[in-house]
Formats: sequence, structure tokens, C-alpha cells
Amino acid sequence: MESASGGSGPGASDPNSTEDNPSGNTVAAPQAEGSASPAPPNRYESQKRRDWNTFLKYLRNHKPPLTLAGCSGPHVVEFFKYLDQFGKTKVHISWCPYFGHPNPPAPCACPLKQAWGSLDALMGRLRAAYEENGGRPESNLFGAKAVRIYLREVREGQAMARGIPYEKKKRGRHTVTAANNADVSTSAANTGSGGNGENKDGGSTAATTAASGGDAGGDATVSGGGCVAAASGTGTGSTAATTAASGGDAGGDATVSGGGCVAAASGTGTGSTAATTAASGGDAGGDATVSGGGCVAAASGTGTGSTAATTAASGGDAGGDATVSGGGCVAAASGTGTGSTAATTAASGGDAGGDATVSGGGCVAAASGTGTGSTAATTAASGGDAGGDATVSGGGCVAAASGTGTGSATTVTTTTV
Repeated sequence: MESASGGSGPGASDPNSTEDNPSGNTVAAPQAEGSASPAPPNRYESQKRRDWNTFLKYLRNHKPPLTLAGCSGPHVVEFFKYLDQFGKTKVHISWCPYFGHPNPPAPCACPLKQAWGSLDALMGRLRAAYEENGGRPESNLFGAKAVRIYLREVREGQAMARGIPYEKKKRGRHTVTAANNADVSTSAANTGSGGNGENKDGGSTAATTAASGGDAGGDATVSGGGCVAAASGTGTGSTAATTAASGGDAGGDATVSGGGCVAAASGTGTGSTAATTAASGGDAGGDATVSGGGCVAAASGTGTGSTAATTAASGGDAGGDATVSGGGCVAAASGTGTGSTAATTAASGGDAGGDATVSGGGCVAAASGTGTGSTAATTAASGGDAGGDATVSGGGCVAAASGTGTGSATTVTTTTV
């Protein structure tokens, strides 16, 4: 064994020697003839050849000498143990004070061995080289049961001694979220008491631009520039327009994302509704405010393309007309009590976006603006009457909330001119 230990470790043998590399002359012969030189072997192939030559040299220097045909799994295990003398990995023994310590603070007298990872990689290369040199796959001695058991024992023993568990890394799936642009259109759902899929007056619907999973009542999500998503509110069949309402609950604070996006939080109480406005120019609007049962309040913005909002006082007062301020601004207002009305006006660059429409007690108003990013949509409901969902699509789109009450809803859809 002493003669074999002299530089016969992995990679220690000379790959150019005729004794350890009998195929070396055959590889160089075509180059001497002036023919096209073959591509040089890559790093893996070179290492595999060196490992194979080292194993053959170990068999020749064995006492008594071994042949490849007479070699078996236990001989491979013996070869691996022989290689430990060339190892560089500190493996603490059980009575060492640093046993199981991944980073020992001081050196110790524990032996150096081949790391399990090195032996496992070596076994793979020798297994491939065995078959490349005429060995049969079903009789590959490097895949013998004794070899697998030894490598498993080495892995478990070194994991305990070094305090470093060998675990396969699980590849996590990367979730890719595709951001949709602001060109969004929403249709009224057919889930009301009418039961007719084409009935626009049957059942309240969720005004949603990009609700999670497309379901009403989910947390709102925002994607792209000028997009606002609506989530559900409270009450029987009601829906509230809000962006990222806390836990899907009504009354959460509004959040702003993207260019020209503003969403107002939903209100609370019977017949409450949330109004949403979008300010052009990418400016953020303030948080929405809610007063009383059945009131609607919109957020106000700042800067170019600002947003103005008015809220009708609770206590049965009629909702005042909407007010407009700034270029590209939007204002919404609603009142409370039976028969109250709400008016909405959207302007972009001073242009009117159409008159509001009113229907019955617990009225609904929606208007569209013009230009890029200016849109107004609002819904007012009071006294338990239905307020339809108002949806808006286009640059700087906004989805407004439905009212509360049983069954009826009016949907108004506007698009930018």
C-alpha cells in the first residue's frame, strides 16, 4: 500500500504516462497525421479519465493485485476508504468537543477525510467510465449495493460530525404575475333574484377591474398604469369598490398604485356605497371618507389632474350636486334617505364627460370623462334600495361600487372618448 499511496490519489496520476493512460498514444496519432484535430475533452471528461486511471492503478498496486473482472462492490468501498488519506475535510470524532459544530472556534486533532459530496461525485464518474470501457450496466460494480450503503453511512456520519445536514434543495416555483394594462371592461353578473342571465336589473354585482380570482368579495388587486380594482362590500348582495380593502372588509383605507390610479374605501351600514375616482397625471388621491348610513364619499387628489369629492351629509338630506376642480378632475356625491339623488360629472381638460343618470330612490349616477386617465364612476344607494354597479374602462380606469338592498341593480358602463 505504501507504493500505491505515493501520488495515486484522485487526479494525482499522470494522465500522459503510457502506463496509466494506455489510450494516450491513440489520441495523439490522428493529430500527427495532419487531419482535423478533435475537440479537446471538457473538464468533466478529463476528470473522469483521471479517476478511471487512478482506480486502475489502485488495482495494480493492490496486494495481491486485482483485475477489473475480479473486482466487486467491497473492493470499491475499500478504494474509497483508501482515498480518505488524501481528503481535506475535517470530520470530528464522537468525543471531540467540536463534534456537531459546523464552525469550530479552534483547531482539533480530528482526521481529514474525503467529503461525502466528493465521493458521491467520484462514484458517478467511475460508474460512467466503467460502462464506457466495455462494462455492462447491469454488472456495474460502482452501483453495487455495498457502495450505496457505504455512501449513505458516510453522508449520515459526516452530517452528524460536522453539524451540516445533507439535504436536497427543493426548487421553488417562481410565481409570475402578469400586469394587465388599464384597458378593462366589466360586465354585470347574473346572480340576482331575477335569475335571468341577460337581466340587468336582477341582483347586485361586484364592480371589479381585477379582483382576485375574479370572484366578488375578494381582495382587490391593481395592475398596470391607471387601473383600479374593486372588492366586495357588506350587506345583502351589496358590493363596494375599493382597492386593497383590509381582508376584504368594507371600510378599509384606499390605496393607490400605478399612474393615475385612485380607489376609495367602502363605507359601512345599510345601503353604504364607495365611490372611486381616478386622477390623471399620475397623482395620488387621498383616503376616502364615509359618513352615516348610506353615504358615499370619494377621495380627493393633488397636483395636475386633481380630484375633488363631495359627500352628502347623513340624516336624510338630499345629495348635492358634484363639484369639479382642476384639469382632468372628477367629483362624485351622493345623499341619503329615500328618493335621494346623486350627480356625477367628469372633466378632462375642461370638457364635460356627460350628464349623470338617476333612477328611483337609491339612485345611480355615472359619467365618463375624456382624455387619457380621466374617468369618473360612482354609485349611490340609500334606504336599502339598489344602486347598480358602475364600471369604467380605458386609460386611468375606475370601477365604482354597487349599493345594497335585495336584488335590483343598475349597471352603467362608460368608456373614454
